[in-house]
Amino acid sequence: MTGLGKRCSKCGGDGPFFKNSAFSDGLDHYCKTCRKPVNDAKYAHMLADPVAKAEHRDYQRWSHIKRNYGVTKEQWLSKFDEQGHRCAACGSTEYNGKNWHTDHVHETGEFRGILCHPCNVTLGNAGDSLIRLRDIVQYLEKWSKSEIPASVQEVVDVSVERAA
Repeated sequence: MTGLGKRCSKCGGDGPFFKNSAFSDGLDHYCKTCRKPVNDAKYAHMLADPVAKAEHRDYQRWSHIKRNYGVTKEQWLSKFDEQGHRCAACGSTEYNGKNWHTDHVHETGEFRGILCHPCNVTLGNAGDSLIRLRDIVQYLEKWSKSEIPASVQEVVDVSVERAA
């Protein structure tokens, strides 16, 4: 991000700059070129020490979840225990991606549960729309050569009843 008229405190260049909410203009004081060696030196010990690197990554993950969803590590883990260490949507025990996803209501930020990667992407692509998801199920039913498992059909029937 370039800072219109902003100059790097170190080299005097005009950017680009990293975002940094600690500063009044929302941009770092150093340009990206000058910031990189500072960050490399700051985090060099983590690159050399796998334990420190893992601890830092863990800290960043839980900080992100708390900041974005208002959920502490303890609350998240408690919810995951309630779900039986499974995806809240499909019941899978595999997260099928980089990590489990923290699902939330986008309008309110309310924490709903923990999802595997495929379910999180499916909900995101459907815009959390029950109508779109029902339409997709109906489309698959129309073209499916195999019978839909009773458990899936029951979920579809219940959601159709709720919508009516």
